[in-house]
Amino acid sequence: MMEDDIGLRVCDSEGHRGTIRYVGSVEGTQGVWYGIDWDSETRGKHDGSHNGVKYFWTHSTTSGSFMRRDKLNFGSSFMEALHRKYVETDNELTVRENVEEVKASINAPFLELVGFDQVHEEQ
Repeated sequence: MMEDDIGLRVCDSEGHRGTIRYVGSVEGTQGVWYGIDWDSETRGKHDGSHNGVKYFWTHSTTSGSFMRRDKLNFGSSFMEALHRKYVETDNELTVRENVEEVKASINAPFLELVGFDQVHEEQ
C-alpha cells in the first residue's frame, strides 16, 4: 500500500535526501505523486502546496517537491543489505573478513551472526 510509504526516507538521483510526507493525487494532474520534504531548503520548490491546495507540511517554504515514485530511491533494509553483502558470496574467507570489518566499524567486537550458515546453505 502506497500510504505505508509516508514517513520513509528517500533520495533522488543526485543524492538529495528527504522524507515522504504525502502520497496521492494532485488536483489538475494525473497519477500518483509523492510529496517530499527535502532535508535541504534549496532542493525543493514549494511548501507542500499546489495551486493553493496544501497537500503536506514542510520544514521550510522551499523544501517541498512532488515527484513520481520511479524517480525516488528507497534504498534497502538492513537485512537486504546484509544478505547482499554476506550471504550472496561463495568465499568463506571474504565473509569472515567482512564480518570483522563490520565489527570494527560499529565498535561491536562480540558481534555474532547466528544462523547465517544455514541461510547460505538453503540458498
